[in-house]
Amino acid sequence: VGTGLGLYVSHMIIEREGGKILVDSKLNEGTTFTIMLPSSEVTESLAVHS
Repeated sequence: VGTGLGLYVSHMIIEREGGKILVDSKLNEGTTFTIMLPSSEVTESLAVHS
């Protein structure tokens, strides 16, 4: 049993990035967490410098 702090921090990070966290809990079955984050296209290629 925890304090829920990890879930709170996760929620704050996901929300800051424009995402959502969904929770589905069923008695005697468990809980499912679904995390949705927006996708974006990479517009610049990354160059490796030596």
